[in-house]
Amino acid sequence: MSMLKAALIFTPLALSLVACGAPPGPVNEPKATVRVEAIQVGEFFGGSSATAWYIAGDATYGVVATAGHVCQDGALYTLSDGNVALPLDPTYDHDEAETDDVCLLFTLTPGARVLPLAERPGAVGDQVEYYGYPAGLRAHYFGEVSDVNEDGSLVASIPTWYGSSGSALTRDGAVVGMLSTGVPDFGNLGTFTGLEALKAAKVAAEQWLVDQTVVD
Repeated sequence: MSMLKAALIFTPLALSLVACGAPPGPVNEPKATVRVEAIQVGEFFGGSSATAWYIAGDATYGVVATAGHVCQDGALYTLSDGNVALPLDPTYDHDEAETDDVCLLFTLTPGARVLPLAERPGAVGDQVEYYGYPAGLRAHYFGEVSDVNEDGSLVASIPTWYGSSGSALTRDGAVVGMLSTGVPDFGNLGTFTGLEALKAAKVAAEQWLVDQTVVD
């Protein structure tokens, strides 16, 4: 068993023993959107909380995408569906504002519910929505694309708050963007990494899955 697999299997047990003194119950059925929290390796203290969603998966692994600025060096991540996530190896951690603000993590989640990417980019006037975890609480917001930047990133009139970073912005059930930055003082405006950057991330995630079938 690889060290990465061992960490994914035994860390949830260790966390539960520290928190409650008892083994964990059944893992919840995987959802497409989850809350992600960074934890420093070797410590059991919570870190930053944000949102992630399954961008790829197979019979063994799930790969989740979140905002690049959420990921931290030397951390593993707990998900609200009961799983533990680790960065891909090699890492896919970009933090270039909303242009390419993407980080990929993997979990032992066979048959994860993957959100599909849209066939065409978001456009002004598109009616959009997202599930996210502002302040760690699950929420569902609706809004409209108000602008498209030259780099393909989107501006949407939609509620944003701390903890929503990494949320998948969908149009008719397909992802057109991912929340990168918001304006909390205004509360109803956000910028979203565009579809082309997410397509590149999905290609990387699927190639990583293929590589694991060779390694395993």
